Amino acid sequence: MTGRPRRVRAAVLGAPALLVAALLGACGVPADDEPRAIDQEHVSEEITEDTAEGRTDTATLYLTRSGTSGTLLAPAEWQVPVGTSSTSPTPTTALETLLAFQPDETAQAQGLGTQIPPNTRLVGPLVIDDEGVLTVDLNETLYGMPAPASSLAFGQVVCTADAFGEVGAVRFEQDGQPRRVPMGDGESSGQPLTCDSYANLVEPGTG
Repeated sequence: MTGRPRRVRAAVLGAPALLVAALLGACGVPADDEPRAIDQEHVSEEITEDTAEGRTDTATLYLTRSGTSGTLLAPAEWQVPVGTSSTSPTPTTALETLLAFQPDETAQAQGLGTQIPPNTRLVGPLVIDDEGVLTVDLNETLYGMPAPASSLAFGQVVCTADAFGEVGAVRFEQDGQPRRVPMGDGESSGQPLTCDSYANLVEPGTG
């Protein structure tokens, strides 16, 4: 990076000094007296994307908590990656964090857990249509669960996605075909679902 040249009076600057200044300028030696910040407009896109990696922000994840009323869905503010093309968490980063969730000391101190079994993952990218219906394609792990754990697990996914303003409902598909999933009352449905479909499983005063 070439520094800003110092202003020198022409009457003082002789031929030898002109030669030295020319050589320094050609070598790119900075002439600033002190370090200065790089203009943000000149930071390359690659650097911006690299520094975005690893950044997190809070999002609402629906976990589970056991109490006197049984195991229920418990919304919790959790650190979620923002992704490379967003400045805040997205439904994709939130669901990926939810599916990979394992209770750490912080979660255990709050009694938080999950009914989603290990190795559950998104098979394809999330797709949201013009009406705000988010299509979620999961592997088979979640579909083989017995009741009532399956209702809680699908409730975690639906309520976590539904917490985003752009998501109006969640539909489950596999290989382009709708999949029926259990709702909070134990009945199954292949229609788009919202967190209201699991209202009876959400901790009172938190939904």
